[in-house]
Amino acid sequence: SAFAQLHPQVELETFTGNHEDLYQVLISGRADLVLNDQRRAFADHCHNRILRRSACFVEVSVHSPLAKLDAVEIGELKNTPCILVAGEDQEQEERRFYRDNLGFGNDYLFARSLPEARVLVISGRGVLPVEGKPGGTYTGATFKRVPLLRQGEPILRNTCAFRMKDNTNPHAAAFEELLAGHFLGEDA
Repeated sequence: SAFAQLHPQVELETFTGNHEDLYQVLISGRADLVLNDQRRAFADHCHNRILRRSACFVEVSVHSPLAKLDAVEIGELKNTPCILVAGEDQEQEERRFYRDNLGFGNDYLFARSLPEARVLVISGRGVLPVEGKPGGTYTGATFKRVPLLRQGEPILRNTCAFRMKDNTNPHAAAFEELLAGHFLGEDA
């Protein structure tokens, strides 16, 4: 809304996809800016702007023994299924990322939407990794967010804006500045 008010002549087009899809859209020049989580080391050919560092949680059924914990170590979840939201074509990449980078075990359940994933959580089928704010119980006291730790420390993830350094579109930089202001204004 703020960008449209400042630049009414500019038409915005949005893309959705997994991390790799969006990276390809960016480096091919089909997008001026990508908003995404950080999944790899920052590339030297991009402006890489961290917009927010968010704590990781797992959503668990309120009936799970995990719901009684103040926090859970990632290693304690190695035998607990990890529920992920991903399209069929994204399952392998998501499994690899959550196993190799975050340290989840080898048992994964995939849902095609967040509501579907939460049904799996509520029914006690596994845990759903999420980022964001802590909280008590959600959705009529059916699931709870439990902070996720690695060696006693919160696991943090970055949400970033990415732009190619050789992109000369001034609107991309202006949009990035508005995004940064929005994210700084959030109570993350």
